[in-house]
Amino acid sequence: MPRLAIVCLSTVFIACGINPAFDDTLTTTSAATTTTTSASSTSTSTPLDPTTTTSGDTGDTGGSATEALTGGPTATSDPTTTTSDDTTGEPPPPPPEPEHLQHYDPANCLEPLWCHAQDDVFAGRPARIHSQACFNPAAQPFRLVRLDYIIAAVLGDNMGDAFLEVRTHDPMSPGQPLVAPIPLVNADLLVGARQYDFNPPLELDVDAFCVGFSAGHTQPAEASLGVAIDPVNLPDDQSYVRSEGLMGCNTVGWLDIHDFDPTPKGGWCIAADVEPVP
Repeated sequence: MPRLAIVCLSTVFIACGINPAFDDTLTTTSAATTTTTSASSTSTSTPLDPTTTTSGDTGDTGGSATEALTGGPTATSDPTTTTSDDTTGEPPPPPPEPEHLQHYDPANCLEPLWCHAQDDVFAGRPARIHSQACFNPAAQPFRLVRLDYIIAAVLGDNMGDAFLEVRTHDPMSPGQPLVAPIPLVNADLLVGARQYDFNPPLELDVDAFCVGFSAGHTQPAEASLGVAIDPVNLPDDQSYVRSEGLMGCNTVGWLDIHDFDPTPKGGWCIAADVEPVP
């Protein structure tokens, strides 16, 4: 297929099969590869199961000797000592081992999946991008402890309406929210490898779940979030995207990235740590 040198109508893109999701925003043009800079996490955590050992001791109590006042032999009371047994509580069980859920290789997470200009994958266009990666933990029941994720690009310097979302996973797409959206700050969305710790962990009463980000807007200032994708690893029913923007930057609901052809195409670089509920 010849390379498109100019932006064409969205209906033409759909007919050509280039990108039925982002219309005239993403093309088959190969993008330059950049290397992201890893940044340290802004979140902190506290020990989940502190160990407490309790012991108790009581002192000795001695009796007293009293001389009789009647002139008879001296009467002495037998000393009596009372000592309580030392007791030590049973050591608490070790904390449960976390289960790491990850579908990507960090070395492949170089490019963002978002709404961008035709010839440059890093030239983001203003839109609200929703990313959701889904997992089915072996541990049941479980609680969500931590996220690892990679941000490949950011448009704008104000992500004041950015949220982390945790949803159910149905066979076709992310489902209903499991908890209220969690507000994020700009430091959570800097370009590079990031980490978010749930403190306390989130106990999720489901068999499978999805987790990801919602960020970006067209007004009052242009902004968008480019979460990285891994073009090598893309399981179906695992990575979903939804876009809300102007001039072709819209999708019709959630789309499984496995089932259409955006540029670039791959699975989200989002991983999760879960642990069994003790």
